[in-house]
Order: sequence, then C-alpha cells, then structure tokens
Amino acid sequence: MWEKVYTVTINVSKDKNEKIKAILEEAIKTEEEIGGKDIAKEAGMNYQACLARIRHDEALSSLFQSINHVPNRKKTESSKKIDIEIIQFLKNAVANKIKVLFRDISELTGLTERQAHDRIYRTPALKEWWDKLEHFVVPKKNETSKQKDLIIKTAIKRANENKRPLSMADLAKETGLSESDCSHRIHRNPDIKELWMNTKHLGNTGSTRKVLSKDAQLKLVNDIKEILTKANGESISFNEVFERINGEITKKQVMHTIYRTPELMKIWNTMEHKGGSNEVRKKYLEELSSKLETLLKDAIENETPLIFKDIAGELGITVPKIKHVIYKDSKLRAMWDRIPQRNTYVEPETSSEKTKIISEALDKIKLEKRKVNKKELAQELGMPWTALNDKIRRTPELREKWSTIERRTILKSSEDINDRLLEVIENAIKNKSFIGAKEIAELAGVSYPTCAQRLQKSKGILNTRWKELLSIKNVKNQELDNKIRMFLGNCITSRQSVNQKVLSEELNIPLTVLQYRFKLSDELTDLWNKVKTIDNETLKEFCELKSKKLDYKEIMENLSISEEKFDEFNLKYNKIQSIIEKSDIKENELIDWIMLSKRDFELKISEIFSKMGYNSKVTRYSGDNGIDAVVYKDGKKTIIECMHNIYNETNIDELMSLAGSKHYYDADNAIYVASSGVFNNGQRFAEGLGDNFRILTLTDIIKLAKQYNVDANIKSKINEISEKNTKEYIGNWTLPSKLSENETKILRNMKPKVFERKVVEFFEKQGYAVKRCDELDLSEYYLINKGGKRSIIKCHNKNTAPALDSVKALYGLRDYYKTDDVILIGPHSITTMSKDFIDTVNNREKDSYRIFNLDLVVKN
Repeated sequence: MWEKVYTVTINVSKDKNEKIKAILEEAIKTEEEIGGKDIAKEAGMNYQACLARIRHDEALSSLFQSINHVPNRKKTESSKKIDIEIIQFLKNAVANKIKVLFRDISELTGLTERQAHDRIYRTPALKEWWDKLEHFVVPKKNETSKQKDLIIKTAIKRANENKRPLSMADLAKETGLSESDCSHRIHRNPDIKELWMNTKHLGNTGSTRKVLSKDAQLKLVNDIKEILTKANGESISFNEVFERINGEITKKQVMHTIYRTPELMKIWNTMEHKGGSNEVRKKYLEELSSKLETLLKDAIENETPLIFKDIAGELGITVPKIKHVIYKDSKLRAMWDRIPQRNTYVEPETSSEKTKIISEALDKIKLEKRKVNKKELAQELGMPWTALNDKIRRTPELREKWSTIERRTILKSSEDINDRLLEVIENAIKNKSFIGAKEIAELAGVSYPTCAQRLQKSKGILNTRWKELLSIKNVKNQELDNKIRMFLGNCITSRQSVNQKVLSEELNIPLTVLQYRFKLSDELTDLWNKVKTIDNETLKEFCELKSKKLDYKEIMENLSISEEKFDEFNLKYNKIQSIIEKSDIKENELIDWIMLSKRDFELKISEIFSKMGYNSKVTRYSGDNGIDAVVYKDGKKTIIECMHNIYNETNIDELMSLAGSKHYYDADNAIYVASSGVFNNGQRFAEGLGDNFRILTLTDIIKLAKQYNVDANIKSKINEISEKNTKEYIGNWTLPSKLSENETKILRNMKPKVFERKVVEFFEKQGYAVKRCDELDLSEYYLINKGGKRSIIKCHNKNTAPALDSVKALYGLRDYYKTDDVILIGPHSITTMSKDFIDTVNNREKDSYRIFNLDLVVKN
C-alpha cells in the first residue's frame, strides 16, 4: 500500500506540475493567503499527492515557500475542553505521583491512544505537564515471557551456527510464536537483537528484498545514474532500467533506489516514462469498457433484465469494478439506465415490512387469478424460499391469504416425478459418481421429502437403480476408509502426530466427512486414538532423554523429530520441571496426569470425589451449561468446573462465570480445578468468596488421587447426569427499546469506553457514588452506591448478544462485592440460555439481576 501511494505521488507528469506552478505564481502575484489543501483543491488533486509533487520539485518547492500561508486554525471549543480535561488529569497525577499511560488518557477522553499521543506532543501546555510525570516502567518479565525469549534466542543461535539465512516468517514458524511477537521480543531485548542483526544480514528467505551492503548500494546508485544519463531524456521504463543492471538486484530495489535518492529522482522526473502501470491500466480499462458496451447493447436490443451481479458473472470481474467503470463513463451510464432492471430482493429492516411485501404480492396474485407455488413466489420477490415459507407459516394473516391462492404443482403426475428422478439417477450411475437424495431432488425439480419418500418406498426400477447408486457410494467409502487407514498407519510408523483439520486437508476431504467415517468404523477410531497419543508418548521419552542431559541434536536424532517439535516439547518439559520443583510429585506421575484427555480428566475428578464419600456425577461432554460435574454429600450440592491445561493459567472471567453458575444450580459450594493455577486477581477473587469457593491445582488433585488410590492409567467409569437435568436453548430474546433508529445507531456505534463514561455520568447525576472495580483489575465493571443500596453494573452497547459466560460472570461478582443486585446495561438482545439463567436467579431472589436498555442513557 505504501509503495502504491509513493509511486502515484512521485511519478509526476508535466501538465499537473505546470498547473500547480500557475496556482502558486498567481498566489504570489495577488499576495493571497493560501494553504496546501487549497492548492490541491484548485489543481483537482489529492492533498498528499500535491504536497509530494511540491516537495520533490525544486522550482515548486521554492514558489511554495514564497506564498502567504494560511494561518494555523484555532482550536474548537470542544477541543479546548479536552485539553483542559487532560491538563487537570495530569496535574492530579503529578501531585499524587501516579504513573500514567497514553491508554489512561484515551479512556479519559475517548480518543485513541495514537490521538492522545499526538495531542500531548503537539500541544506545549500538555507536553509540559506530561514531562513532569513519573512514567510507567516496563514490568519485569515473568517465567513464560523469559521462556519465549529463550526459544527465540536458541533458534537464532542455531541459524548462526549453521550459517543459515533466517527471515522473521521462518523464525515464527520454528518457534511457534507469531511474527509480531517475535519482532516485538527481538527489538525489546538487546542480546537477542544483536544476534538477530548478525543473522538477518546473511540473507532473508522470507522476504523478496535482500539487504544490500553500503558498497553494493553505492554501486547500484552509480549504475542507475549512468543508465539514466545515457538515455538523454528519452522515454524509459523501470523494466528497461532493471534489465540493464548487472548483478542480483530485484526490480523493487531499483524502484526504491530511484525514489530515495534525490539526485536520481531529479533526473527521473525530467524524463518521460513508457510501459508503466498507468499505461497498462489504461489499456485494461479500454478493453473492459468495450466488452461492457457490447454486453449492454445486446441487453437493450433483446430487452434482457440485468443487475450488476449478472454482468460480473459474465465477465468474471467483481461487482465494485463493474460499477466503477459504468458510472465513470457517461456513454455506458446512459446505456445502463435504458436496461430493464431485474427484480432483486432487499432484506427489509423489520419483520413487519417483510410481512407487508409478501401480503401485497399475494393480493396481486389473487386479483390476477393466477396459480402459483411458493418457489415461484419466492423467485418473483427475489427472496430465499426458506425465508418466505417460514414467514407464511408463522404469520396468521399471510397463512390465511395463502390458503385462498390456487396452487400450481411443478410436475403434472406421479409418473412424471418418477421419470425425472430415474433420469437423474441413471446419469449418475453412467458417470460412476454418487449423489445424495438432496442433490437428486434439486436436479429433478422436486422437494427433498418427496424424493426421499419415493426412493425408499418405490418397488420398481426406481428402487433398483437407487440401490445401484448406493453400491457406488459403498465402493467409494471403502476406498476412502483405506486412504484414511493408510495415512494414519504412516503417522503411527513415522511417529508424526496430526490433528483432524490437518488430516482432512491432507486427504482433501471435508472435516465433517472425516469425522463421520471415524464414527462408523471402530478400526479407524482405534487408529486415530493411537495417533492422538503419539505426542504424549514422545513427550515421555523426551523427558527421559532430557534427564540424561543429552544435547538437543542427540535428542532430535533419537526421537526423529524436527527443531520445531523439539522447541515445543522443550517448552512443555520446562513447565513440568517447574511444577515438580514446587512439589514432591514424581515426574512419571505428573506426566500420566498431564496426558489425560479433557474428558478423561473430568471422569478422574468425579472418581476421586466418589471415593471421598460424595455422590458424584459428570455432565455430558458438550452443552453442559458451564459445569463438568455435580457432587452431593450431607445434603449439600457442589458444582465442579475443570480447566485441564498446564501450559496456560486461568483468567478471572472463568472463575466469575462459575460463581454465577453456583446461583443458577442453587449449589452450596463451587470448585474450580485449574491444572496450571490462576492469575493473581483470580486468586484474590476466590479468597473474597470464602470457604464455599475453592481452587484446586493439578498438584492438589494428584495428592488427593494418591490418598484415595485413584490411578491415572486405569479408565474411569462414566456416571453421567441424564439429559433431562441439563438445558440447551436456541435463539435470542430481543429487548424492547423506545429509541429512534438514528439514536440507537449512534449508541451502538459508540466506542465502549465512551458509552461507559455516558452511563457513569448518568448515575452520578442521579446522586450515585460510582467507582470502578480496580481491586480485581476489572476496568469494564463499576460499583454504584446510593442510600446504602449497592449494585454492580456492566455496559454492553454492541449489536451482538452478550455471551452466557459474560452474563454469569457479572452475577458471580455479586458475592465478592456483597452488592444487593447486578445491572446489565444496553444489550440489544440476550440468548435464551442467558434469559433462563436470569429468570432462575430472579425467581430465587426477586430483581437480583436487572437489565436496562439504551433508553436509560438517552431519555435521562
């Protein structure tokens, strides 16, 4: 993008330069005050392009400096208010020795961090107070960050030792980190940066442009200068310059060198250029205009209805490109206006508008005494058949009108339907390609239920041919199973792990088909389970070899793994060692528990509590409504949620959600099993809830397992809660609002921080004391207090419905802050599962969970 802008702004033409020159000379002559934007407007150019032309032409630059420039614009009242607000904030920060970030200024004013930075550095009064601040110091790196730095450093060292070129993309691939993360860490760590600079100059395989030494750069400048001088002002293109250069230089480097060397740029600007991208583009647009003219002419002569999408499909070009060419050319635009437009369906904004459109269409059909079916009606309106059918079925008014319309069937007789189906099936058999009942129905022009019923119940030739088609499917399925079996067998032999997504891509089959084949075949399922355990088994061997203090090359040879896999296992090994150092657990025991799948881990937790004397049951694997097990003892209910991942600590949101679930299930206690532990604010949250909310780490679980004789290697039995006791809902409940469409749109498009500030201002005007929940580092939650009544609020002005976990998390904070209720402000809608949760807690304690819509902010 930068190159495009740069090329357009620098590649000047004489006529436009002359135009700018005339404007500047006139301004000097009349002594008129004029600015860069005024010049660009008069010249009919882009502002940035105009400035670039002036900057790179000595004559224009000299004239521009001689004109009377427009004085700087004064700040508006709103801008001055923001400056005053920032100064007061900075004064307070200086007085109280508070460390401030640009993010704090952004939250205060509603500006972006970039805008806050620019405003401070461009306003002397703000900069003066900013310099007096005690600025934020970068925190010390934690263990995870140090480990990432070590991985990057090791990868760069290996590249240096092997004298291997390394790009940022290669480094990201080897370390398993993102390119931005690698770049950030390299430039923040002087030791790694020094290593990287040595590596980078060996060559960059991930980039099309190689780094040139100073001598090579100087030679390139001299070569280009010689070529341009020999051209003696004649026409020349970048391609010709590039072809005459000797050595391994890219075309892009030639362009960059010319643009960034003033001496070369001066010579280049005096020359005419041929064969450039502008000429190619011009030729392309002329050809496209010619094609469009022919197409539109045919449509006018034949009175063919068209839309832009039809033309785009015909020419294989995007719709925006077609629109741009037609609207820019007056001749094409006039032709387009003469073409009859094909009806297209525009989705109405409200349900009532859609009802009105369908109702009017049905009235018209009845008046004309026409026979029609729903598919034909959908085509006439240009709307999806499923949407039309659903609307008629659900709306009594439309259902009544539809019942008075005479129906026209697609096919005349039952024999005709069978003939159509038979023709489609025989063609498929002839081509030896299986197609399903849905595809047959579509090709034959009948509904899917009709097609499926006839294929199953027909006893004649149709049924025979259908069975022949199914036999083709069975053969293909066997071939597919063999293909999957062979691939998994090779993975097991070569000890290469793979996930289902990668497997589906390698075999070139849809993921859903792959999963269905596993479901039907026990053999494939067993093979897949073996493939899943390859990494676990390799990790065991890796730990054993590491304990023998072998070199990384020896470990890679013994295990036949790549450098990338070595780094992955090394990261896991270091995490395991850090857990062992803090406890007295043996390495083998810890690895056995780490290697349990999520479901097996849940079953083990349930087994441990069973042996502790609890009546313990696990929930189903998915759709468990936020908990993994429910245990009972002494008339008390405890809910348990598991997070089995030792490599990432659990954040506070998960704990808040479980605290909310505790009220939903009317449980006495809640236990969160976090294998890797939780962050500090999560620990503070759990402590604030008291003894009825506990966190167990993997170390705690292993100790309990030892005490109650639960072995990680013996499969646990499933004692599952029946599906009747768990709930699953579909669809959203839309919340009513009295606001106009424009008011709603403004609030929905507002930045969350700005919306939060408006809500805070509302409560403060009503006499509430408002405080952000800083104790747990939760900036989006606020406490409000008035007359001894305390509430905790959260704002949600997005168009989407808040997630169930977010709804529960808000309620989970109620016990920590000891508030009377919680308030969710501004959601457009809530899911039915969220509504069920809110209704449940409100039934137990009236109005403990309230929802305010956007009216609160505007009307008050």
